[in-house]
Amino acid sequence: MADTETKREFSASARNIRMSAQKCRTVANVVRGRSVPEAITLLGFISRRAAPYLKKVIESAVANAEDYANREGVNIDTEKLIVTDARVDVGPMMKRWRARSRGQAAMILRRSCHFSATVAVPELVEERKQKPLWLKPRKRVSKEARLAKRAAKSGKSAGEKK
Repeated sequence: MADTETKREFSASARNIRMSAQKCRTVANVVRGRSVPEAITLLGFISRRAAPYLKKVIESAVANAEDYANREGVNIDTEKLIVTDARVDVGPMMKRWRARSRGQAAMILRRSCHFSATVAVPELVEERKQKPLWLKPRKRVSKEARLAKRAAKSGKSAGEKK
């Protein structure tokens, strides 16, 4: 990294949490894109088992930002940070067996997941919202205009068929 550039994105993760990733993603979807104080307040009121874990991960990412600011002598306002990414990935599964009738066994999957959160300064979020110049929406053209263009290209009238 160059001397003039400062880090503007900070992340933290918690791995091998004994919960299903599918159940945890609903909590992560709530906080994604919100400011850090708002996300932490929301997680305090969400009555899902994953909420305290995600809250701790976001607080850890904010602590990483504070640590970087103190180490590098940079001014980062942690109250204005935004949760740009809150992700829950599938972790390793423990496979267990449960006895069933007639000597059979059924597999039980003890699922786990990995939490990861990224917080960024608002300026970086605004830069990412701007679309590149080469990405333009396609023009909506009516069916008649398309047929007229095709007919003009082939030398026939618009309503005429082969």
